[in-house]
Amino acid sequence: MLNLKRQLIVSWPRQNKKYLLVSLLIGFALTVGVVHWRVRNFGAVRGVSDVAVPTIINGNLVLPKVTAGASNLGSVGAKLGVVSANLVPVMDQQSQQVTAIRIIGEMQNTGTGVVTGISPQLRFLDSAGNVVAQKIADLTTGYSVFGVGPGETTVYDVSVPNPPSSDKLEIILNVSQASGSGAFDELKIASRSMEVKTAVAQGAAASESGTQSFDYYTVTGSVINVLSDPVSDISVYAWVKDEAGKVFAFAKQDFPNDLVSPREKLDFRINLLPLRTDEKYDSYEVAAWGKRYLIDLK
Repeated sequence: MLNLKRQLIVSWPRQNKKYLLVSLLIGFALTVGVVHWRVRNFGAVRGVSDVAVPTIINGNLVLPKVTAGASNLGSVGAKLGVVSANLVPVMDQQSQQVTAIRIIGEMQNTGTGVVTGISPQLRFLDSAGNVVAQKIADLTTGYSVFGVGPGETTVYDVSVPNPPSSDKLEIILNVSQASGSGAFDELKIASRSMEVKTAVAQGAAASESGTQSFDYYTVTGSVINVLSDPVSDISVYAWVKDEAGKVFAFAKQDFPNDLVSPREKLDFRINLLPLRTDEKYDSYEVAAWGKRYLIDLK
């Protein structure tokens, strides 16, 4: 199938109490259960000042000084580079065992072709660098790749269930063919604005003190159809980043039944919950895609 473009090696933190199931606190529906409080220890990378591939060290993404390219068997000229990555362990709340891993971040098309699909591959390594297991990750429920043009950067969101015990995790984003039917075109964001709000958690999901406040985000704006044809099946993505460029909130709004004529606008409103309550907002991005609505009159 496909060859790797860039890789990430991830080390799990020993313990982190900042993960919070905020979707249960303010009634929003997130497409994955976010974990809170405890993370199983999968080892840590220490004393590393230089890396050969993009590596997460103590929660920070360290990029290599030189990254070698690789051949690609997917779409002609399409290549993917990892801009950032954020690991979210998904845990069973009763057993407190990790049941899945969610990886969210930004990817960039560094080639000349259009990326219409990705096939994420994960390799679990021990402390000596030996492969313990390999898995194919899935696109997280609700996330799709609509098309990434040359030089464009957009969000990715993938998940893998039942991760084995390991010290490092290597993430490979392969270019693949689109999984959906029909081609999507990127639409123009006519306007956008961000509002930062604060919620207070109480009860079992709060901190030891009984209450805990956290910020969440509302992105509003409008999309304009700049194409010469009407568009349907519109999806609007919004994601929030910290000052290091790490994505820590992502949400979408779909308009499967709206038909938007050329030059017409469509309003959107998206609520985003943080994957961790200690993240600090710095910037946000919005992107939208739609499918040309063509009727064959012959």
